[in-house]
Amino acid sequence: MFKKMLLLALGLLVMGSFFACVSLKYYTPKSSAEAAIKMVLLTWEHSWNNHDEEGVLALYHEEAKIMYGTDRQIVSKEEYVEIIPERMEEAPTVQFGTPRIKISRDEAVVNIILSMKEHDTPCTFHLVRENDKWFIMSFEYTI
Repeated sequence: MFKKMLLLALGLLVMGSFFACVSLKYYTPKSSAEAAIKMVLLTWEHSWNNHDEEGVLALYHEEAKIMYGTDRQIVSKEEYVEIIPERMEEAPTVQFGTPRIKISRDEAVVNIILSMKEHDTPCTFHLVRENDKWFIMSFEYTI
């Protein structure tokens, strides 16, 4: 009996680890809006990992508020232009986990794990749809 319980516990642990590590690219969207949001986040991840500052900034709305750093400072997109080179240097590669996407008309909230170096950090993206295109309005760490 003990062996069966141990095997079951190990199996659940392995499954849990697998699902926690699944990346955004394997997420199956439930709607066309989710597919568009997934593409925004994949583009953000790809642009960040390629140190494409303009690519990342193009995904943010002009009125976006962006959280950065351990002190969780919030800046405008205009201010972030000056900060992004240093941020990319500090966290050269990132990977998103599986998202939880909630959409209400032209607004969306995405809760997702952002993996940088050896840290996994829960974060939230708020997006808005304008002229049939999704833009990031804010980004924040949620722990």
